[in-house]
Amino acid sequence: MDLARPFHGVREREAAHDLRERCASYATRMAPDEFFCSVTAALLHGIPVPLVFERDPTLHVAVPNPRRGPRSRGVRGHKFVVVPRAGEVVVVHQLPTSSPERAWCELGAVLELEDLVAAGDHLIRPANRMSSSVRLRGVLERHPAPRSRKLLHEAFALLDPGAESPRESKMRLVFVRAGLTVFRVNLWVAIPSTGRRRRIDLAFEREKVAFEYQGIHHNDPHQWREDMTRIAELESIGWKVVFVNDDDLQHPERLVAMARRVLASRTR
Repeated sequence: MDLARPFHGVREREAAHDLRERCASYATRMAPDEFFCSVTAALLHGIPVPLVFERDPTLHVAVPNPRRGPRSRGVRGHKFVVVPRAGEVVVVHQLPTSSPERAWCELGAVLELEDLVAAGDHLIRPANRMSSSVRLRGVLERHPAPRSRKLLHEAFALLDPGAESPRESKMRLVFVRAGLTVFRVNLWVAIPSTGRRRRIDLAFEREKVAFEYQGIHHNDPHQWREDMTRIAELESIGWKVVFVNDDDLQHPERLVAMARRVLASRTR
């Protein structure tokens, strides 16, 4: 019987099907102080990263400095200054893994600013029960990361626990970079005629302009009908609703120009 050989020294009857199974396979040969880190840790925690990283089967594995990072086919080794007693290494799915806060700091070496902000927003969002701004700041302050420290602090300053998706985070960042900062994220608005409250992704209250990100889930018939009712209710009390999709986020300069026109027309 042919056995799968995912890593040096590891033999299996069947090849792993997903990240968790690959990690479990590699864990059989891990040293006691090794742990999954960076992108692998983020994915194990459910922290969003760009699709290119999700599809990459490479596992990121670390050891405490000054040991040399592990070397094996399908593994990218790292060595870090790590403080396990401070909770920087935790167990996730029975696997030793960088804590959510530490994983975010480690992502500073591989992610661009907007993706780092999206990951951080997800991490500190109260509903996700993963972390908080205070806990994240604590780990950030003691995280060495000389090459990514500036980027990490820039991203941390842009985090918002109200964001509910990576795309909403990126839409917000487009406006912030353009200097359009007088808005509120996920604002709840009361509809007097129905007694209901409607949530707006990104709201400019003075101009009463709502920017709504439309993801693919909005194509669901039930969701589409709900969106139509919500928009009608918002417009009935004077709000203008502007839809934003992924194509718009790919051309931020166009999105900003359109937003400025809409806001200016409402001011007049």
